[in-house]
Amino acid sequence: MVSRYEEYLSFMPDRFGRFRASESIATTGNFLNVPIVNIWVNLLKDKLKKAYPALRFRERKFRFVPTIDIDHAYAFQQRSFIRTIGGYARSLMDGDLAKVVHRSNVLLGIEKDPYDQYDYIIEIHKRYGLQPMYFVLFADYGKDDNNVTLSRLAFRQLIQRLNKVGNIGIHPSLTSGKYPLVFDAEIKGLTEVLGHEITLNRQHFLKTIFPVTYDILIKNGITDDYSMGYATNTGFRAGIADPFPFFNILANKTENLILHPVTLMDVTMRDYLHQSHEEAIQMFTSIIDTIKALNGEFVSVWHNESFDETGRWSGWRNVYENLLSYAVAMMNAE
Repeated sequence: MVSRYEEYLSFMPDRFGRFRASESIATTGNFLNVPIVNIWVNLLKDKLKKAYPALRFRERKFRFVPTIDIDHAYAFQQRSFIRTIGGYARSLMDGDLAKVVHRSNVLLGIEKDPYDQYDYIIEIHKRYGLQPMYFVLFADYGKDDNNVTLSRLAFRQLIQRLNKVGNIGIHPSLTSGKYPLVFDAEIKGLTEVLGHEITLNRQHFLKTIFPVTYDILIKNGITDDYSMGYATNTGFRAGIADPFPFFNILANKTENLILHPVTLMDVTMRDYLHQSHEEAIQMFTSIIDTIKALNGEFVSVWHNESFDETGRWSGWRNVYENLLSYAVAMMNAE
């Protein structure tokens, strides 16, 4: 489970080239939502303690790591003239005059950009004493990689602002997975903006190919990756609720890269599982309780655009505030 042996084998990928949750042994065995490795380890620990009563184990505590993906820093602002005109054209072709007016009001400064939720994001984490991780897509425009124009001053200032209140990681483009030199350019560009090295990574769309993806990360100085999860399902992709070192099966060695399992994402709950606000709250409560009982690490994934109360994510701010409140309470519990 932890080596992800099954992902080295032949499989039928989804449209993004990802390993499908439905093909995993955890899904077919109906234990995707069970951190089965932690359970097995605890059983082994109990056996060892009975055999060797003087044996001592490291004390572990429940940890919560909130992370924010920035795929689209702004909905309308900081985009090139051509892309702005294209946006207007698409809205007109769709007959969406409301979006034409909305875009115009944002560009004229009458309304705030709907994806500009950073004041709220910073405030809510500060309120709970949390320092989130921000994974920034710093890539040229492409089919599935469509953040704002990289050279825009406001975008660069945003990254520098977030760097003061959290930890910044790279969110590499899908294109970079095929062309390592593209990843090299993206991480160098983001490093230049930040003024320091980048060691944190989350794959765009959570796409990882074993062992190619991790070979690229290691060569570029990444020490911690937060991609070990499924976009389509909640649960434990590697069957474990703790960070663990990447073991390269082909090279038969443990690498200097720590993989942090991701168990919950906003898009998974809303767009793939079609959950209501109440169902989402019940789901993350159950997941947190499971990880808390095993003193593991809970990593949540949210997006800046998911805090927009005027669009399709209306009401999900409250879901997130409930998540922060519950996770922090579990960290503070004896």
